[in-house]
Amino acid sequence: MPEYVPTENEKIELLKQHFYYEVQLIGEGAALWYALNYPHNYSLGYTLPTFTPSLRRLINNMCLEAVPLHARGLIPFFTSELRGRGGRDKDALARDFMKDGETWTRPIIDQTNYPNLTKVQDRVDKELAHLSYERIPVARLQTHWDLAGITMEISSMITEFIPKCKDDYVSPEIRTCLLT
Repeated sequence: MPEYVPTENEKIELLKQHFYYEVQLIGEGAALWYALNYPHNYSLGYTLPTFTPSLRRLINNMCLEAVPLHARGLIPFFTSELRGRGGRDKDALARDFMKDGETWTRPIIDQTNYPNLTKVQDRVDKELAHLSYERIPVARLQTHWDLAGITMEISSMITEFIPKCKDDYVSPEIRTCLLT
């Protein structure tokens, strides 16, 4: 079966809407989590309302899970060479969006270059995306997600990717929300 070739309109919509959404959830999720947990050291530029303890815990957990979950969605986008693994023949790949003359060099996710991202896919699969008995020992350990580390590592890929994209694919919002 020949490889799927996305149309220009699909590329524009994917990057301007869906890619931006992933980037935004990572950045805003991390920022809100830090503002909730370290209010004297971190500010969003506005005052958060007072939440009931249960609502605060819910928002905290949603932010804590948003960062690794959405980073997991971007990892194959940046690192896969071919479409179609696992029946996902319409997965978007970073190479789809390059300017003429530009190429995308796939980052290698390893303990040296991306120590936080090496664990994201497996942990998200076991702890967030699937109801699994593997959650039981994790829940007892109260495992920590390094949101700053995950955000910085995925941000480095985003920062390298955006300038190589065709200008038509990149909205001003994506350029201004680059995670730093």
